[in-house]
Amino acid sequence: MKKNIIIVAVILVLALFSSIYAMSDDGGQQPVKPEKKTEAVQAQNEQIQQSEKMVQEKQTEVNGQENKSGEEKKIEKFILKNVWPDQEKSAQLTEEKYNQVRYDYFEKAKIMGEENRQVVNDFWDHRVNVNKIQELKDLDALPQGKDVEQFNSNCFALFSQLVVIGTVKKIEYDSNINARYKTTVEVEANEVIAGDELFPSLTKIIYIVLESDLRNGNWNSEPNLKLETKYLFYLTRYPLEFYARYNDGCLKGQTERWLKEIKPMPDNINDLNVFAPYSYSTVDLEAFKRTFKGDFEKYLNDLFNTIKKIFKINDKANFYNRSYK
Repeated sequence: MKKNIIIVAVILVLALFSSIYAMSDDGGQQPVKPEKKTEAVQAQNEQIQQSEKMVQEKQTEVNGQENKSGEEKKIEKFILKNVWPDQEKSAQLTEEKYNQVRYDYFEKAKIMGEENRQVVNDFWDHRVNVNKIQELKDLDALPQGKDVEQFNSNCFALFSQLVVIGTVKKIEYDSNINARYKTTVEVEANEVIAGDELFPSLTKIIYIVLESDLRNGNWNSEPNLKLETKYLFYLTRYPLEFYARYNDGCLKGQTERWLKEIKPMPDNINDLNVFAPYSYSTVDLEAFKRTFKGDFEKYLNDLFNTIKKIFKINDKANFYNRSYK
């Protein structure tokens, strides 16, 4: 019964999301500046936070109970392959061990000065190394809260899996109007700034999926990509897993209402070369250069060196290989 409550609560949370990541730059010499949030969006965010709190309370209640069967229950397998380099290891953990690692992680975050559970939950989802919070703060890579206007380029790097400079070569559209990702962009990866250690089999051509149909304009959080234009991309596969789990939750609901919420995912969703852009993060390099005041090449060089430091310090690939006690 309690499992059913959790599933329903999780689905309610997921249904409230109009976009997984509503994050932006914080101004100054940063490339991107989002629109201000409306009162409606702020109200929606409050609903999401309330629902997340309910889910966490229910999950804590269930996790605190002993497994009466005495068997070591495995955590739910990942729906997508290769979302994280360590996903097979994490999927092999027993539920008890997984919950212990998660508990240690949240406790360590408190010790390191981060007590906002929603922020730490984002850290967990994006494999932020809480053992290195101070070092990441020194690099201005940690957001000061969940508000979309408190993220800068270094925060994007911390939450991303791959940072590349790439040129748009082809744009295709899904014929299914109900598809989750309506636009697929073929990108030639001109230079990998960071993340190649996470994706050693990365090809020269990668694919970026967008929820918006660029023929009808882009969402505020997604880039309006153009052919033969060079961009700086902050990429992640986490949203693909998120929506795959959303579809799975709807299927488990087995009601007509929830089945209607299912939106088809791309056929190549398990391909390691398919990514989603981090919201508000994509930079049109030529357009930015035209408006930049100062030494643009030096700015990029400093930025890329910082991004590489962030990836090295955070070390996503060993998220489950370290202790958080």
